[in-house]
Amino acid sequence: MTRALFVTVIVTALAASVMHATPVAYVTDIRVHSTSDGTKVVVVEDTGGDPIVVSEGLKAALNPAWAPDGSRLAFQAIEDVYADIFVCDRDGGNRVNITAGSATFDTMPQFVGDADTVVYLSGPARTQVMLADLKTGSSRQLTQDALFYKQPVALPDGSGVIVTGLEKVRGAGDIYLVKLDGTVANLTQAPALYSRPTVSPDGKTVAFCYDRRDIGGATRGVASIPLAGGEPTLLASDGYPLAVLAYSPDGSKIAYTSASRYNTTWVNLIDAAGSEPQRLKVSPYHIIAWPSFSPDGSKLAYHGCYAAVFTVHVVDLAGGEDVNLCVAAKTGVRPVYAPR
Repeated sequence: MTRALFVTVIVTALAASVMHATPVAYVTDIRVHSTSDGTKVVVVEDTGGDPIVVSEGLKAALNPAWAPDGSRLAFQAIEDVYADIFVCDRDGGNRVNITAGSATFDTMPQFVGDADTVVYLSGPARTQVMLADLKTGSSRQLTQDALFYKQPVALPDGSGVIVTGLEKVRGAGDIYLVKLDGTVANLTQAPALYSRPTVSPDGKTVAFCYDRRDIGGATRGVASIPLAGGEPTLLASDGYPLAVLAYSPDGSKIAYTSASRYNTTWVNLIDAAGSEPQRLKVSPYHIIAWPSFSPDGSKLAYHGCYAAVFTVHVVDLAGGEDVNLCVAAKTGVRPVYAPR
């Protein structure tokens, strides 16, 4: 091989490697079992490197969420007194406070349908679901019942979100479908402790972890329910309702947080129809949680705790290679893969 050809091959290989890197957003500067005004939202390539702090100059930044095309990122943070919703480019540029002046606490954003529509929760205890149109700068309220809502999750077709709603700030609640036209439907019809749900890529099924409800003979586990309504189906009996779960991009797998006890958790993989759980083989971490699939389904991001320090990792599901994304940021939790 000539030197010129050799160099060309190396450059091409490097370019391919860069092309296949995908951004992951996560929260850093967080302490175990505590919250802090110093938390930041950062973005880093899943191959590692220096993170970009997209919440620079803000306090208590949390809950990053990607636009469906991966072009924008939304998150909550405090600029003055109240928590607001911020939207920026994936490199942190063009950052805008889209709820400035609302004089209330605005949290947990989620893009719905495109990069110009954001649903978020508003009120001192997240008592309403709101919709912001970034093109017009307008916002409107989607819900009328003053429940305590948690973690909206967008439907793939952009028609609405799935949320959990509680009558009290903590404890049992139900999972609701909130459409952008303002219609609301209770999907679960049985109050329990529910995780943030996840929606299958085809938009037909909602999966969730739960506790304090009997489904298929198990009072805690992983279950799914048709978006059109119906009875839930038990998928696994070890789901942890205080962390998220995720469908693989092709809809064939579900990654969820498993717990035999509430102080030690693991990430397990099951078939979407239910199967014997496969534990994600990573070490030496415990309190492993918050799975998020890469766009092609070949990798899984998660956070793990070792020696009282949380870090964010990406594991290759085929080869098992594990990359620590917190080498520069040192700590991290709640990773979210960009969709592309």
